[in-house]
Amino acid sequence: MTYSVVAMDPAQELVGVAVASRFIAVGAVVPWVRHGAGAIATQSYANYSFGPDGLDLLSDHSAKETLKILLDKDPQREKRQVGIIDSRGKVASFTGKECLDYAGSIEGKNFTVQGNILTGRNVLESMASEMEMDLPFIDRMIRALKAGEAAGGDSRGKQAAAILIAGKTLEFVDSSRIVMDIRVDDHPEPVRELERISKVWQAVHWDSSKLKIADNSREIDLAIRKLGFTSLKDWAGARGLDHNISDTEIGSKTLDSLISESKSNTYAILPGK
Repeated sequence: MTYSVVAMDPAQELVGVAVASRFIAVGAVVPWVRHGAGAIATQSYANYSFGPDGLDLLSDHSAKETLKILLDKDPQREKRQVGIIDSRGKVASFTGKECLDYAGSIEGKNFTVQGNILTGRNVLESMASEMEMDLPFIDRMIRALKAGEAAGGDSRGKQAAAILIAGKTLEFVDSSRIVMDIRVDDHPEPVRELERISKVWQAVHWDSSKLKIADNSREIDLAIRKLGFTSLKDWAGARGLDHNISDTEIGSKTLDSLISESKSNTYAILPGK
């Protein structure tokens, strides 16, 4: 009932897991990452210990070695599904014989996609195609989930999604090495909501590219009025984005977040002033 992608971007030194499922709070179980070690997705009657134990093993073992050690000590290995990437970008995956159809995986360069109780193998093929695109890492990860969903996804439906990424820089808490940590635990459109939140997250935590407010004043004014705020600064302060604007400039991701919010009803119940 779950499909995921485990991947690395060597150039940016990013490693992560993105997952979607008809299983509540899937982000609390499946994704595990550690900068300098790698990433693991443990799913299908998930063995929770594969996460922390696997990351410890990845400190001095390859992905394939780590997978073998984890499975060798698990008497219920045939119920498990696992995807692993190590610090060198090497991957390993496993789908037990007792995983429910359709279940399988596709390994590629610096990534592996895996899923169970899917509508078919085309779900994984669509995800793998997105991971081979030349796009920013986070965009590729979320696009992979969207492609999997569009191809049929979890045959039981939708409920939750998550993305967890670690990296050398851009961490949102100093020394945490966590670049992005988002969970959508129970939602009718979890992947779409994950994508929306990821854009807000990027605006809040790393929005370095600036645009001239004067060049975008009409679009900004329309959005601010629609959301019920009296000024751009009032909106930015309410959303924790005031550090991304000045009297003359606005972060490009912050502007994207403003426009996206003005076109949705996500904050409809919140006061505008």
